[in-house]
Amino acid sequence: MTRTLNAARIAVAAAALTVAQPIALFAAQALEDMPGVPQMHWETGVRTLPNSGGILTIPVNAKLLVGRELPKLQRILGTTDPTAEGELRFTRLGTVEYQFCNCGYIVADDWSCVNADEVLASIQRYFESNGMDEVIGFARPPRFDRVHATITYLIHFRNDTRHDFYEGDALIFGRDGFETLMADTRKGDAASTWAELHNAMAAFHFPAGQTYADFKPGDTASANHIATAFANKVGADDLVDQYFNSCATQKT
Repeated sequence: MTRTLNAARIAVAAAALTVAQPIALFAAQALEDMPGVPQMHWETGVRTLPNSGGILTIPVNAKLLVGRELPKLQRILGTTDPTAEGELRFTRLGTVEYQFCNCGYIVADDWSCVNADEVLASIQRYFESNGMDEVIGFARPPRFDRVHATITYLIHFRNDTRHDFYEGDALIFGRDGFETLMADTRKGDAASTWAELHNAMAAFHFPAGQTYADFKPGDTASANHIATAFANKVGADDLVDQYFNSCATQKT
């Protein structure tokens, strides 16, 4: 199982938004092969996630870990992530972690400010300065789907043993914040990771009244617009202030 940006993000509050600080971690074992993991209470069927209220229809080839069991898994993996609200395990394939940022409605008026090459360079600087895995590039560049209110991207990594692997992330925006999905696969190839991410996205939705389209005047809105929210979440730390100060006034 490969875990990269999603493995041990240290959540801190900044401008009412959870900021992701990526720390690289690689494990050769599949999750179900790790001691103690199969004995946990993995769920099937349909489940409401505890923080977002999002509804997850668990795929037939997957099981979900939520609630008190989730910190137990984090201890086994050596991670700490207070924003995590669920871990979806695809049998013999990989995992997807669900996180919720309860940060208010994210206004999507400044996405044109995001430059994929600029974001990539920022992530690479962070990883290099912290002695972590090499960030090769975006296998799939960041894309904002206005119709479905989602951002998706796929990052190509290489560890110190020259093993290439990928992480696929999705941000799904709702009325009160956004859900982040972070996918990795045991195979570690781009196609499998991308497919797993989209399967996990298809399984999740905000309930009626809590979708992005349900926003009404008077609802709580985040001070951070979508460019800043994205830079925060992907770990492009040195772009956060730039986007916050100069981008939110641009209308796309």
